[in-house]
Amino acid sequence: MASNGVCRLGRLLGLVGFAFSFPFRLKVW
Repeated sequence: MASNGVCRLGRLLGLVGFAFSFPFRLKVW
């Protein structure tokens, strides 16, 4: 149960990081 929460949190964090980095990279290029 704890590992499932951590996995979900990590997935959410990765998704947020990707969403934030994508426009930034687009602006840089």
